[in-house]
Amino acid sequence: MWVLGLVMASGAMASCPWESPELLPWSSVFTWPDSMPSDGSYVRLTQPVLLDVDTPRLRRLDIYSGGRLVFSPNSSVSVTSDSIRVGKGGFLEVGSEDCPFPGEASILLTGNPGMDDCMGDCPKGLFVDAGGSLEMHGQEKLSWTQLTRTLRPGAGPHELQLEEPGLGWQAGDRLVIASTDYDLEQAEEVVVEECEGNICIVSGNILFEHFGEFYKGVDMRAEVGLLTRNIKVSGEVKDERDTYGGHIKAWEGFETFKIRGVELTRMGQQGIKGRYPIHWHMAGWIDPKKTYAANNSLHHNFQRCITVHGTHGVTVSNNVAYSTMGHCYFLEDGGEKNNTLHRNLGLSVRPGATIPSDQKPSIFWITSPLNNLI
Repeated sequence: MWVLGLVMASGAMASCPWESPELLPWSSVFTWPDSMPSDGSYVRLTQPVLLDVDTPRLRRLDIYSGGRLVFSPNSSVSVTSDSIRVGKGGFLEVGSEDCPFPGEASILLTGNPGMDDCMGDCPKGLFVDAGGSLEMHGQEKLSWTQLTRTLRPGAGPHELQLEEPGLGWQAGDRLVIASTDYDLEQAEEVVVEECEGNICIVSGNILFEHFGEFYKGVDMRAEVGLLTRNIKVSGEVKDERDTYGGHIKAWEGFETFKIRGVELTRMGQQGIKGRYPIHWHMAGWIDPKKTYAANNSLHHNFQRCITVHGTHGVTVSNNVAYSTMGHCYFLEDGGEKNNTLHRNLGLSVRPGATIPSDQKPSIFWITSPLNNLI
């Protein structure tokens, strides 16, 4: 077990997290008291560290008691671990509200079903306990918009005429175009070649028509959602039949839990309650300023999209959720209140097996009228 303790005075906070002078580089042998972490290590951080290289495949990473793990934007960096736990006085930071992360970052959650060493919560998860802080803030990009002209089937490239400019959409970004038929399987993915103003040129073979007009005063236009983000959280899977993905959970008493501009894929653990891509779990009444899930992309997941359970005061806004199993945006017990769900897009949800109603899943499973849906 590697335990890294505080050995230097805390300096003034810089404008961006990675500019803080107190940070010690993960890549330096002088950062570690014994030897550098290796595959299978259990690492406990209790002082500030800058992640400037990929971690090995860790068994567990705990961040507590003044520990900080701050991602560097100077190169593409990743954390790979069976579990990550951020507890009292600990911080995991990928950008900040005032300084969105400009680089490429990823968290890969690993592990297999079975026994674990922390009472059922640790397998393949990222957890924020009482007093812990999670801050993930990706680049500002348009989350989703709608077509303003019908898209016809055919080989690419295609021209998409959009209601709003494709802010931040870049060559190589993936988009999903919603079905405008009764068949959810008619949602299709394309790849951006270039965008200028409200026009995007995309590649990909379009098999179905996607309506882009009002019909007798009814808005029938297909939604177009962004799937690609520069911060990615995913679960490692063995093959296409494996539905045991990663999950993220916030517990009562967390300090901050902010997830914005993040791509989450291969998340959720099909059929296991409490294992969802983003999950507030029995957190009670919370300060809305300390938590939200906004402008994220959740796609090709295995159970739900965003779950609010026994928690009041959460904002879930402007997310794109595509291709999951079971109910998608999910208020779990019926006692949840004062939560706001604003301008979220969901499409292509398929039957799940966690509760009986997952056999006929809905995009929004709202069990209490004491919440705001906008």
